[in-house]
Formats: sequence, C-alpha cells, structure tokens
Amino acid sequence: MPPPDQAIRRIPCDGAEFGLVTQRRPGYTPALSLLPGEVGLGFRTHTPSGVAGQRERCGGGRGKPVYGLLNSKMGRLGSTLGRVAGGAAISLSLCGCATFWDEMTRKDIPIHARFNGLFTKDDPLVVLRDSQDGDKRAKALRALQEPSQNGGSTADQDAIVAILVTAAKGDKQPLSRLAAVRQLSEFKDPRAVQGLIDAYYKATVFAPETATVIQCEALTALGRTKHPAGVDLLTRVVRAPEPAFDVSSLEKQQEHDRRTAAARALGNFSHYEATEALVHVLKNDKDIAMRNRAHEALVKITGKDLPPDGKEWEDYLAQQSGQPPTREPASKIKLTGLLKGE
Repeated sequence: MPPPDQAIRRIPCDGAEFGLVTQRRPGYTPALSLLPGEVGLGFRTHTPSGVAGQRERCGGGRGKPVYGLLNSKMGRLGSTLGRVAGGAAISLSLCGCATFWDEMTRKDIPIHARFNGLFTKDDPLVVLRDSQDGDKRAKALRALQEPSQNGGSTADQDAIVAILVTAAKGDKQPLSRLAAVRQLSEFKDPRAVQGLIDAYYKATVFAPETATVIQCEALTALGRTKHPAGVDLLTRVVRAPEPAFDVSSLEKQQEHDRRTAAARALGNFSHYEATEALVHVLKNDKDIAMRNRAHEALVKITGKDLPPDGKEWEDYLAQQSGQPPTREPASKIKLTGLLKGE
C-alpha cells in the first residue's frame, strides 16, 4: 500500500490500464511518480488539480515525462513499442520486480529478446539442463518451489531437492550457487540443511572474496531453516579464534563477516548450544561489532533485554535452565580446518 499522502491511480492507455502512484502536496503542482526511491518513470503534469494526472495519457497529452521511460542508449523506439515498454516498466516496478532492470539493461542479448523475456517464461528445468548462462541458471533456480509444500509427489520432491543441493555446492557460477542456497533456506526438507552445510565448505573453490559471500549466505540460510542440524556449524564459526596477527586485513574482514553472519543466524535458535556460544562471544571476544551481534541474538532468543555483559547473561540463562552456570576452561578452543572442512 502507498503512504497516506499517495494513492494508486489506474491510467487507461490504448485499451490497457496501468497502475501509477499519485501524490498530493498542498500549494505545489503535484507529480505523478513511483514509490519513494524509485526515479526515472514519472510524469509531471501542468494541471492545477490537487491530484496529479487527471487528464494524462501514456507519455502524451498534457503531461510530459520527467525522465525518459527507457534508457537513452536504447534510442527512439516506435510509439507503440514505447507505450508497451513504459507500461511494462511501470507495472513491473510497482510489483517489486527487481530483476526487471537487470534483464532490460543486459548487453549480451538484443533488445527484442529483452522485451520477449518480459512476457514469456522458460521452463526452469529445461534452462538448468541446457543453459550455462549464469543469470539464466540463477533465475531458473529461484523459480523452483518445494513440491511437498505445494501438492507435489515424493519423486518431484527428491528431484528438486537434488537439483538445488547439487547447484548449491557444485555449480560453476557463483550467482547460481547463491540462488540455490537462498531457495534451500525456504525448504522444510532436512536434506536442504545438509546441502547448505556442504555449500559452505565447497565455496572455497572460488576466490576468497566470492567464497565469503557464498559462505555468509549459507550461514544466513541455515538460520532461516531453524533446523537444529544447522546449529553445530553456526556455533563452530562463531567460536572460531581470531585470525593470526600477520593475516591481511582483507582476510580478517572476511572472517569477521562469516562470524557475524553466524551470530545473527543463531538468533533463530533457542538451543543451549546456541546461547552458550553467544555468551562465549560476549565474555571473550574483543570485536565490539561481534559482541553487539551476539547480544542482539540473545535478546531475540530470550526476549530479555539485558546489558551486553557475558557474566550477567550466563547467570540468567543458568537460572532459566535450573543449572549452575558453567565456567569456561582457561584453555581456548582451537579450531582448525574450518574453512577447508577438515
């Protein structure tokens, strides 16, 4: 729904209707535009009315475009194609189709193919079988839904889970792996959890920067599943010792990103192992941002807004469980081979 000072208007154009957002501003000639933050597809009218666009037509009449409906590099298209493109752009943008702009600004396919892609959908299984295009494969993977949650058969469930698990840990394209990981986070099948764990460890075949992005997404996805099988990896990542002194700043940042992603993900679990790992961070970690993430996760788990003090949280959790608080041994936990999966 639009904000209170806006309203959705339906604008007829050559037999079709497109929904646009109008704004009311006292004492100001109002503008017909998209939602706040969306620029480049609005019309400014010259009508003195309090509601913009009472007599506008699609790109003509008394209105004039604020910005071009299409990228200027596309050149001047025919009026009919322009109206279709403008209507599609407006309606798709209002629907939140973020991938629309990615598709329309691609340089590797001709303009007519970009427009055709707006109105036709390829079978995702056919795309995954035949195409090596990273964008197409990622789009196809995002289209796969869990059959067991949508009336599908057991055979369909086995096939779709196998496709996503295989892509998450073995696809040659990083975008495809990310898409598969995100889809698996929505699945209830326990095999999805193991697929996400495998995706975390197998990401190291890419450059460190790319691997870190995939690993952080896999950790976040494990949190979304809320499956207890994911807690072990998350706690091990959170408890990982700080990088050595001679490690580069980039590597330190990548380790920080993994640990903060794991801490946030643990906020979805009320298991003892999860809260214990988060308390460990509060008590021992020197990284302020990491301690803040651990504190936020503990607040989310318990609903209790205690100060970010490890001892206070330890005593509170012990009291809730009816057990005396456990004290950590002097020797720190050493984890090796975390990234390599050894």
